Amino acid sequence: MARTQFHLLVVILFLVSGVSLAAPPAASKDDDLQKLRKQMAKMAKRLAELEKDKKAATLSAEQKNLIKEMIQDSAKNQPVMPNWLDGLTFSGDFRLRMQNDVANKGGGDRNRARFRLRFGFTKKFNDEWLVGFRLASGDSDIATSTNQTMGGAFSKKSIWLDLAYAKYTPKAAPGLVLVAGKMKNPLVTSGLVWDSDVNPEGIAGIYSWGSGNFKPYVAAGWFFGFEGKPGKAHDVTLLAIQGGFVWQISKTAKWTSAVTWYDWEDVGTLNTVNTTKYGNSSGVMAFQTINFTNKLAFAMPNPFSTSRKRIPVGLTLDLIRNCADEETASRWKGNDFGMYAGIKVGQNKKKGDLSANYGYFYIEANATPGYFLDSSFGCANSQGHVFSVTYSVFAAMTVRGQVYLTQPIITPGDSSKDNDISARMELLWKF
Repeated sequence: MARTQFHLLVVILFLVSGVSLAAPPAASKDDDLQKLRKQMAKMAKRLAELEKDKKAATLSAEQKNLIKEMIQDSAKNQPVMPNWLDGLTFSGDFRLRMQNDVANKGGGDRNRARFRLRFGFTKKFNDEWLVGFRLASGDSDIATSTNQTMGGAFSKKSIWLDLAYAKYTPKAAPGLVLVAGKMKNPLVTSGLVWDSDVNPEGIAGIYSWGSGNFKPYVAAGWFFGFEGKPGKAHDVTLLAIQGGFVWQISKTAKWTSAVTWYDWEDVGTLNTVNTTKYGNSSGVMAFQTINFTNKLAFAMPNPFSTSRKRIPVGLTLDLIRNCADEETASRWKGNDFGMYAGIKVGQNKKKGDLSANYGYFYIEANATPGYFLDSSFGCANSQGHVFSVTYSVFAAMTVRGQVYLTQPIITPGDSSKDNDISARMELLWKF
């Protein structure tokens, strides 16, 4: 403030000295004096305004300090969150479905309203350790479905343990991941071998290496399928070994390829579960299968738009053969091959996105255990088509229409699963 006053004083002295040096004629002396007085009055007014602004600024700073102290006091009184909540993540999804199944052999139409609810937590302790669990709805404990059919006189519905696992990613071995418990399927696969709801139980490891755009990997898992009755049957276990690569060909193109060997031990026990309801013949006693899986993702120009925006496309080809099929019954002999071919156009990442999907399944009776196949498609000894269209209402919510057209390769004795048409409408919310 003193500096401002000094500057004003210098200006006043300059003006005064200028008036004195100018020595105007007597006729205009009174006019010049009047102008000088007006200028001095303006300067005095401005000086008062500066004083007022300084007080206001001082008051504002005091208020800020007071607010800061109040915030600090409030923070001290806030409850401290427990440390175990650090790194904890919650997620899940909820799906509503209307489903109509039309049977081809007098089984009658079946209309169902169904829902699926899944939710769980993951806890990341550090860059190496993570544990997780998830709960899910479901009519029963069958591995291939978490759908709950509405009805039962408004009865309460069951919740099952769907995931419970620990994952270790050691810093000392970059590229290595070890998982144990009931886990998401760690292998590259499709609905040809595994339903997406199947979460195997056991231990698994994946090791990938390489740098840049080409990364080969190997994976292995030892899973526990069924516990045999003591003294009567052995446990059913699965050894799975997979090798493959992920090749980022370009910014918009990626190729994933894998070869998998599945060896089911003591599958005779498994055969007591795989009745004709799941498509396998009664004489199959072994499953040692080799599976070739290829997935290609790329982007193509949009033929319906002049913009440079491209459309994502995904292609899948999956082949399997049971190398240990020794079925002797002429009706089922040699039925050990399966395949899936599919295409998806579009994606569902943000509001307004649209995608369409088509797939063709052909799964002979003894190609792979029917118990774990895509439950929507049905079972082994089946062939058919699946069509679907998905629209994103919001980024986290989609609606989908889906149709399955299926028929048996060889007409089984039990036709309860031989649906010609299964049509669904679904609403899915991910959170």
